[in-house]
Amino acid sequence: MEFSATFLHHTLLASITALFWFGLPGLVVMRLLGLVRHTLSLHNWLIAPALGLSTFGSFSLLVASLVGFNFIALVVSWLVFLIGIHLWQTRITQVSPPPSWSLSSLTSFNLLVVAALWAVMPTLNIYPFVHQDALFVGVEIFDHAKVAVVDAIAREGVLPLNPYYAPEGERILLLYYYLWHFLAAQLKLLLGVSGWQAEVAMNGFTAFASLSFLIALAGLCNQKRAAIAAWLVILLAFLGPPADILMIVLSKGVHYFIGYPQVDGKTVHALEQLWLQAAWVPQHVLSALNIVVLLFLISRLLLSIHLQLSYAVVIGLTAATGFGASTWVGGIAMVIALPALGIAGLSLLLPKQHYFSAIKTAIIAVIIAAIVSIPSLISQTSGPSAVESQLPFGFGLYPSTNLFTKEPYFGYIMHIILFWLQFLPLVLGVGYVIGMMTLFLRKADTPEVRHFHYLSLGAVMGFFLIVLFLQSIFWNNTFGWRTVLVPVMLLLVWGAVGLADFLDRDMINKSSWWLHKLLHRWQLGLLSLMMMGIMLGLISTARIYHLPDPVSYPASNEEMQVRQSFFKQYEIWKKVREFVKPDELVQVNPDGYLTLTTWPATLPYALFADRSIAYANIEYSTVFAYRYDAEQNRETYHLMQNIFSADPQVESLQKLRDVFKVKAMLVDKFDPVWSTDKIEQSGIYKIVYADADFRIYLSQ
Repeated sequence: MEFSATFLHHTLLASITALFWFGLPGLVVMRLLGLVRHTLSLHNWLIAPALGLSTFGSFSLLVASLVGFNFIALVVSWLVFLIGIHLWQTRITQVSPPPSWSLSSLTSFNLLVVAALWAVMPTLNIYPFVHQDALFVGVEIFDHAKVAVVDAIAREGVLPLNPYYAPEGERILLLYYYLWHFLAAQLKLLLGVSGWQAEVAMNGFTAFASLSFLIALAGLCNQKRAAIAAWLVILLAFLGPPADILMIVLSKGVHYFIGYPQVDGKTVHALEQLWLQAAWVPQHVLSALNIVVLLFLISRLLLSIHLQLSYAVVIGLTAATGFGASTWVGGIAMVIALPALGIAGLSLLLPKQHYFSAIKTAIIAVIIAAIVSIPSLISQTSGPSAVESQLPFGFGLYPSTNLFTKEPYFGYIMHIILFWLQFLPLVLGVGYVIGMMTLFLRKADTPEVRHFHYLSLGAVMGFFLIVLFLQSIFWNNTFGWRTVLVPVMLLLVWGAVGLADFLDRDMINKSSWWLHKLLHRWQLGLLSLMMMGIMLGLISTARIYHLPDPVSYPASNEEMQVRQSFFKQYEIWKKVREFVKPDELVQVNPDGYLTLTTWPATLPYALFADRSIAYANIEYSTVFAYRYDAEQNRETYHLMQNIFSADPQVESLQKLRDVFKVKAMLVDKFDPVWSTDKIEQSGIYKIVYADADFRIYLSQ
């Protein structure tokens, strides 16, 4: 009971802190850019969290890399950011009028509340539930075993050292995009909460900031029906993949046509909606949000014929945050998508002065982004020479259908066509269909909206083409799975904008749409199909979404014992930390608690240890140190397996102490070595604590 109450209290405290810690920087940035129409309007809080994350995120990482990461330095950097931006804002004259935000404060408040409730939905999947002294958590927790990264940053600062792997005892830098985890570590450092609690709070806040910003954009892009468009963003954000429910309600005879593609007998990973991705990978969600923010800022920038230094700085910081949060989305994909964005921008056919001023501003923004990204670049290029490493991605056609094999050349062509016409509608649903139709057929209301419209179309097409033709070649196709987040977010906006028009008969009847006469004639039928798509999406979400429910679905006795021991790890790691200093290494069984996650995660260590480990498991030592020697990785894995086996060798224990410099070992009753006393007899490690479930050994 104490664990649950404390976890809830600390998570709520961290969530509220995040709102003001990142929201206030966002507000001063809004004033700097001339985005505030009414200072006290609650509408500002739809936008401020996203802008705060986008700008203060990379700024604070650069400062922490230069002066250190501690409570005082963090608070000072936050105050410097607020005061500096405020003083700058008072000394410049805005050259563009603020956007025509059309949402009232009351409507904005209601939208903020519902957006927060929506954000709770994916976040509950990584929240702990206790039943009969056993700990349960959703499968999504696998991708949040990076709690160890949050703890490591709060404990040891930046640039973060790898908390999962120390090859031959060498502490190495973390080869990963960690900016989102750095932001979560700020909450841990400010409040003294645990890494897991900070991660849960940051997960919810990221989802909230993302949806709130999309809501504001929908209101801007459909000013005549702003409130309806804003609410429709939330409705569309709740939808799941229609393919999932269609597989249930339709006969097996059509499963071959509507089911997910199969390759070598394995089902292809589907592209996922925002709420599904928010539960698994908030770092990629933040990166995609930054790209959407960039598109909005560029659409504003194109209104002016003057160099705008304020926009250059904010765009540079936003680009750096996008890269630091996800190299895949905000780095590689963003660079590859630039030609599509360039074509979209040139298609606006603006006077050349607008393009010249935008280019000058962009050059400064790129320089700022490059400088601010230096900490992330150093981490991700550390270790063995990157020159000898192969590119992390390559060409590969995304399987789109079961109807055709991927064979030259007709099969390739059909997969490309059906990617747009079959696969995306089945996995992304009615939001994809309405959003694409709106992007191609709707006319913009104002120059600013027209700019964002064209840039959105360029981004949607560009990022979808990346998903279709490129894939990561290391471990999983993270490149494709996460890059789709950018078009998913933009289609939520434009899907809501278009659906709001279709709900008003007069809107379609007017010339705000291309082919408006045809659309008006078929409006009722199209609207009926849209409502059917929405119902399918809602039913799909109701079927897919679930939380651990040990009451309705009781665990077996064996599973209950494992989960009860999992729960006890919370307390035993407090005891371990009494013996192990923050910069010393620990070791646990890399094959322990495998049943808690779909893939190896060494979950109790990752969530509770708040110490670095010599070797976590084969997957994490590969992913987070991917340029280090693979054979040495496997040898280390076998060494650790021997140490925790029923017959540990003295040589292995000696190497653990002398080479890997492991200060403490935590052994529990499920480890094979539990039944022997060979560790004690070795004279290398001695017992300093033992109970019915755990033993702690310290090096002698």
